[in-house]
Amino acid sequence: MKLNYCHVAGGNFGDDLNTWLWGNFFEDRLFNREDGCSFFGIGTLLSTSNLAGRDKMVVLGSGAGQKCVKYDREKCEFFWVRGPKTASALGLSPGLSIADPAYLLLESPLRELEEKCYKVSIIPHHKSISLLDWSAVSKRCGFNYIDPRCDFQQVIEQIKQSEIVVCESLHGAIVADAFDVPWVAVSYGYRFNHMKWQDWAESMQLTLKVHDLPCAVTGKVKWTTGWKNYIRSKIGKAINNPAWSKRPYRTTGSAELQALEECLLSLAIPEKTSLSDRDVVKGKVNAMMGKIDEFKAQYL
Repeated sequence: MKLNYCHVAGGNFGDDLNTWLWGNFFEDRLFNREDGCSFFGIGTLLSTSNLAGRDKMVVLGSGAGQKCVKYDREKCEFFWVRGPKTASALGLSPGLSIADPAYLLLESPLRELEEKCYKVSIIPHHKSISLLDWSAVSKRCGFNYIDPRCDFQQVIEQIKQSEIVVCESLHGAIVADAFDVPWVAVSYGYRFNHMKWQDWAESMQLTLKVHDLPCAVTGKVKWTTGWKNYIRSKIGKAINNPAWSKRPYRTTGSAELQALEECLLSLAIPEKTSLSDRDVVKGKVNAMMGKIDEFKAQYL
């Protein structure tokens, strides 16, 4: 059985968590078997292209990022998926929608809480890092900057040490939610995937509020990319399409940067935060542990 997850160049803690988390529940030999079976865990992994051309697949909590996914039903075994939107995209029973597997951290050696060290931490999406000097912005706001490319244990530790976490990273919010740390969802980059956020939120019975951040770019934008993105941004604004309107086409000035920082400061307050009900979290973890027992009975 082969462990499949999204390998991000430079690292991304939510995806990399797969390499450690499942070893807490299954024997190491599980992923050394040459049986032609693919294992899908944490991540937005369920796409038409990713499910094509495989002999056998088992899914424990993965999500979809598009409204319709085509796949060979005879080759896929679903123990559970991330949320109701994923179940709908794959034509599955709503009963297979439980929650993101990252909540299983509460049944792992990393479940212990940490002493609070940071009033506010911020964790962007890994694809937004090249566009903005997040470390400098965080420092001026008085925030702790959590780089999602760092080792997952270090990222999780800093999240647990925070009183509030401002998240563009979905798994930043999920880990915060698991450990009872209030979080705020923000959208900065043009690649922001609202469906996967909503999928997760609905699974946890949350009313999701995503706050759009003003555009500010400190990274260099190539002129060939810039003029294309300029046209796209104008069209995107006209048709209200964030995936186009937020495309960076130039390095912005101090006024735009100040607007971004002021927006972040206005959001990093208790009144803007969200958090799942603890009984809901406990119920989801228990349900996933039950599915893990079913998987072990069948495959170990």
